Amino acid sequence: MTAAEKVLEVLKTRLGDIENEMAAMLDIERARVTLLCYCNIPLSADVPPGLFEAWCIAAEQQLTGAADGVSSISEGDVSINFGNPARSYLGQNETDWKIIANRFRQTAI
Repeated sequence: MTAAEKVLEVLKTRLGDIENEMAAMLDIERARVTLLCYCNIPLSADVPPGLFEAWCIAAEQQLTGAADGVSSISEGDVSINFGNPARSYLGQNETDWKIIANRFRQTAI
């Protein structure tokens, strides 16, 4: 079982039945890339065990659509506004995965 499949199993436990597992795997991969980039870890590397929970949280937020979509785009000053300014790419509870990732970043130095 791959690490991404383990995340999928965690998500099934938390969310119940997942209708489209292929789409869920894409969300899991998107969360993995975001997390690795945030922690300055090469994308070819595996997610370290200390970041597994952060990966699950980020993937769950991707899968459940916790992030608001783009509400407006302006061409003049090139600005993009999201539906709720308090939310960012991975959603309102972004700090949940970021707290874990920041702790990992501090100990990995």
